[in-house]
Parts: sequence; C-alpha cells; structure tokens
Amino acid sequence: MQVQVKEKKKAQQAQQSATQQPEGQTVQAGETTTAKADDVSTDKPKYHAEDEYISSWDCVRKTVAREGWQGLYSGLTSAIFGVGVSSAIYFWWYLFIKRLVLRRLGAKDLTPFWNIVVAALSGVINITLTSPIWVINLRMTLQSNKPQEGDNGKNYNYKGIVDAFVRIAREEGIKGLYRGYLASVVLVSNPVIQFVLYDQIMTRLGNYRLAKLMRATAAVRAVSAAVGSGAGSTSAATEAVSTTDPRSLVGSGETFFISAFAKLIATIVTYPYLVVKSRQQADRGDMDKAPSMLATMANMLRKEGLSAFYSGLDAKMYQTVTNAAISLMIYERVVRIVRFAVYKLMELTGGAPGRT
Repeated sequence: MQVQVKEKKKAQQAQQSATQQPEGQTVQAGETTTAKADDVSTDKPKYHAEDEYISSWDCVRKTVAREGWQGLYSGLTSAIFGVGVSSAIYFWWYLFIKRLVLRRLGAKDLTPFWNIVVAALSGVINITLTSPIWVINLRMTLQSNKPQEGDNGKNYNYKGIVDAFVRIAREEGIKGLYRGYLASVVLVSNPVIQFVLYDQIMTRLGNYRLAKLMRATAAVRAVSAAVGSGAGSTSAATEAVSTTDPRSLVGSGETFFISAFAKLIATIVTYPYLVVKSRQQADRGDMDKAPSMLATMANMLRKEGLSAFYSGLDAKMYQTVTNAAISLMIYERVVRIVRFAVYKLMELTGGAPGRT
C-alpha cells in the first residue's frame, strides 16, 4: 500500500510539474516504482495519501497550505537558468543551420519542408546539450522547500543545481541525467509545429498586406500620372513599399494571437509525450530497471486510462501559450527596431538600404 501511494504521488507531482518545462525533454517512470517493496529505493521521501492532487488548482491550494506561497516557486532558479540556456542554444543553432541551408540552396527563404528540417535539427541539438538541466529542474521542482527525510533517515532534498547534478551522476550514472531522452526527442515536434505554423501564418499575412499596399500605391501612381503631377514622389513611394519586409506589416496584437494559436496547437498535439517525459525524469529508481518510453505509456494507459496523458493540461496551456505569445511578440518588435536602425544608418552612410 505504501509503495502504491508513493508511485501515485510521484506520478501526480511529475504531471503537475510538467507545466513548468519547455517541450523537448523527458523522464522515465512507470513500473520502476511498482512491483515489490524491495524494488523501491530506500532513499525516497515518505509521501502521504492526502497530498494527492485532483486538479491544477487543488495542487496550488495544497502546496500553499503545506509550504506557503514560496512552495509555488520550487525549482525557480534552475528553471530560469534552463530557459535562458535552452532558448539561446535553440535560436543560435536554428539561425546558424538556416543560414547554411539557404547558402547551400541559393535561396532567400526556406520552404516549409526545409523549415521543419532546420527546426528539428536545432531541437535535437538543444535537447542533447540541455537535457541534464531539465532533469535537475524537474527533480528540484518536485521536492518540498522543507527538508524531507528519506526512508534511510537522510535528507532527500537537493541543495542546489550543482548538488543535484553531482548526486544524480553519482547515484544514477550519467544516464540518469538523460532520463526520458527519447521522449524529449519526440517532443522536438512541439517547437517544429509551433514555429513552422507561426512562420507560415506571419509570412502569408504579411505578404497579403504587402500586396494590398502595393496595389493601393500603384493606383495612386496611376492617378498621379493621369493628372501629370507627383510622379517623382509616387515613384519613391512605390520603391519604398517594394523594399518593405512583409512581416513588419503585421501588428503586435496580431503577432501575439498568432504565436498563441501556434503554441496552442503544438501543445495539444504533443502534450501526452510531455507527461510521459516528466514521469520518466522524476523517477529516481535503478536505471537498469527503468522502463522505456513505450513501456511507460503502456503502463499509464493500463493503470490510469487516456485521461492520464492530459493531466495538468489547463495549467500548461496558461503557462506555455502565454509565454510563447509574449516572447515572439517582443522578438518581432525588437527585430523591426534593429532593422529600422540599420536602414537609417545605411541611409546616413550612403549605403544601399535593404528591406525595412
């Protein structure tokens, strides 16, 4: 009975904590903590049945009651560190590989197929380099901010990022830092779906706006030519419109909703793998006995049903969709400011301005 309580508690905590991680990493759980009491590590904390969560809000309520508001920010340091490093690595490799592909193809823009390839390669590289960070983050998120005594009387909690890294590597081996790696690779499809969908909608909407603007400018030029006035100014206006970046014609509010929509679709499609990943990463059992991704999924389906794959989805939607929308809106705005500054600088120095 005590073993079943531990297993169920850890599974619920892992699912709730899945709302705090970016897609692309995973962990192993499942049958490692079932079977016999002898199979359960004696260094696990003593959980209680009353700590089980029935919803995201129930998780918030019980966490605050047990640990105070600071309990909602468990693992914040490792999360900030992970998000910063992961985002930097992903975008750097995405832009780097994109430039290589464009140079190789001799093209100006990526086709949808090549966009998917570039995003997928960038995601796999990102996961390979940052997976240990997210295993550590999930472990530190799950632990209470109060000392937890394991069955052997030792403190179960990690003291920090470095302590977690050292203990996991020592107790579980390097493989322990890559729990759920396969599920994380599958989750590469999340940012692929998100960014491809976002990029295509932004490009199509921008091109539509630009074509509409060019038609309006052409009409004004035709009228000016008919009356024989303003030919020079309308010609300059036409040239300015033709060098405009289509995406700059998409407003900040529209960018926000487009990015939110793209992330919403990506999250719904890939969320089950995120839950599986979190279950696997939360497991501190013997790596040699850790079930595979498919075994974990089969175990969840047999014991908990399909609903287990979408546990905590409401909180995940709020966290990840809002974050993605704000991030991409700010990104597009910064890109426009930089391009405008470069354009003005080239004008002042006599260079040939490109697209604004």
